Amino acid sequence: MVIFSISFLIISYLFTYIFGPVGFILANCINMTARIIHSLRFISKQYKDTKYRPLDGLIPGKKFFFALLISGIATRLSEMYLLQKSLIIHIGVGAVFFFITISIWALDNVVILRLALDKFKERRSSLKVD
Repeated sequence: MVIFSISFLIISYLFTYIFGPVGFILANCINMTARIIHSLRFISKQYKDTKYRPLDGLIPGKKFFFALLISGIATRLSEMYLLQKSLIIHIGVGAVFFFITISIWALDNVVILRLALDKFKERRSSLKVD
């Protein structure tokens, strides 16, 4: 991690000198990308000889991806054709597709939601004072 910090300082200095304030943002983007790649490699290497594949959960399911795609198209069309007529209807369209997308995500991730709910209940019951 020290290498990332030093390289970030050098890249920040160079990019700020060359591009001005935008260079600092670009340096941050490069730094974050390098850290993400490093983390992905580390996790892959760490779990290489086990049955666990923690990175597989990063890729969304087909249903959720399709819901995102349809929601994006629908809200874009709503923006183009409904926004000027009625802001309320446009917001309503966005809300409907938001809840559809969240519902599909929830159905795909029931195990995670149950785990989170159990942890929440456990935490809540431990904080109660009789």
